[in-house]
Amino acid sequence: MWPLLACAAPGADDSAPVDPPPVDVASPADGWYRGDLHFHTNYSDDALEQGGDWMAGALAIADAWRAPAWQAANLDRSPDDHLQFVAVTDHRTTAGLADPDFAHPTLILLGGEEFGSDGHAGAWGITTHVPHEPQGGEGAARRIADAIGEVHAQGGLFSVNHPLYAGDLWVWTTEGIDGMEVWNGPWAALAEETDEATLATRLAEAGVAGDPALAVAAARRGAGQNAQAVRFWQGLLAQGRHVPVVGGGDRHMLLPAGLPTTYVAAAEPSAAGVLAGLEAGHTFVSRAPNGPQLVLEAVVDGQAWPMGSALPAETRTVEVRWTAGRAAGGQVRLYAGRIDPSLPEPDVLQVAEVDGDHASGTATWTVPEGGGWLHGVLVDPLPEPPAGAEAAAEALTTFPEDGGLEAIIGALLPLVDTSTLGDPGRCDPAAWDPAKLWCMPADAEPLGSYYVPVGLQPYFAAEFEGGVSTGYAMGAVTSAFLVGGPP
Repeated sequence: MWPLLACAAPGADDSAPVDPPPVDVASPADGWYRGDLHFHTNYSDDALEQGGDWMAGALAIADAWRAPAWQAANLDRSPDDHLQFVAVTDHRTTAGLADPDFAHPTLILLGGEEFGSDGHAGAWGITTHVPHEPQGGEGAARRIADAIGEVHAQGGLFSVNHPLYAGDLWVWTTEGIDGMEVWNGPWAALAEETDEATLATRLAEAGVAGDPALAVAAARRGAGQNAQAVRFWQGLLAQGRHVPVVGGGDRHMLLPAGLPTTYVAAAEPSAAGVLAGLEAGHTFVSRAPNGPQLVLEAVVDGQAWPMGSALPAETRTVEVRWTAGRAAGGQVRLYAGRIDPSLPEPDVLQVAEVDGDHASGTATWTVPEGGGWLHGVLVDPLPEPPAGAEAAAEALTTFPEDGGLEAIIGALLPLVDTSTLGDPGRCDPAAWDPAKLWCMPADAEPLGSYYVPVGLQPYFAAEFEGGVSTGYAMGAVTSAFLVGGPP
């Protein structure tokens, strides 16, 4: 929390400058907790092969945003800029949850696993493995439905992961899911989006029809697979299905947890509190623990409803109040749609300029006949890149056509100090360079991990339309208000 301002001494000049107001609009003091819901340790085979970390080291890295060196280097930010919770979601196993090192003095830990092979999902709040292979003669599609029920029977939640990532395309039922990962890793640069032909092939292979919103999402090209995931989620809303948004860093190695970060409004700082907040849908996703924040509130007939609420079915007029932080010069965009089986594109209800690090505004939403939904997006302008990082900035604002990543990877390599990559013991925060990724002292194993400094974070979240950079970075995506149910 922000430190109290020192009281002036007797006789002090009342006109002396005071500290600026905090830029946080969603802090733990307000009941908002930051975390990563998609995080791997070496209990995941691929993380082990790629140079990841065993449980104790992985959790130290998850908590590295709290490190004094990082906090001291970011004095313009809040001391709350770290994760308060993390879900350990290793691939197809809960073995790590029995590890004696699955404990932490400050992080709230959610037990879980990453379910699936063809199509992935996060299962949080479970202790027993849920198999992804068909059981007892059931078909693949039936296994998905049964798995959702098995997670719920343990008191857990089931959320689809990176649904439009071509390598692990989700074609299965979304009935009964508890969340949608609309932001996985960097916003657009490093993951291949899905096209309609790939979707059709995968549906045929699986022998399923697929959710109609999938085809709508696959037709949205040139913005990246996370933008496609947002469109998929909007299609679920248009069907009257009230699913919250979440994000996940999907860390295996090199980068820390929390890129992006999921914010959850919870009644208490505990695993049970975070799970209840997720289930209620009071969430938004930011690009980092120290990234932009956007909170919405709906007012109906004088009563305030928190972000992500289902509003009364008879609601016709809503006052939408928004508060944005850490996105000066950016935009708040409010998207509104109607419940309609044709899954139309949403309307842009409002585009509001953000005139400072702490800004607010209102909009009036007239709910369509038959019901509708509304959510918000916050973007901020791409800054001038730090001197020496121009090539990386150019690569990260060039859309990777056909999944081609060679140019991006080549441009990012100079950002890594190779002397600390193989020998993290050489990491010296005094040598951190604003034009490079910053070595992380918390990672003591070979193949070190690296912070993305504030000046470079927007480039890892560059926004694209039609394969062209918009000049903005994605800052935050909120869950939706919903009025009505399935058409």
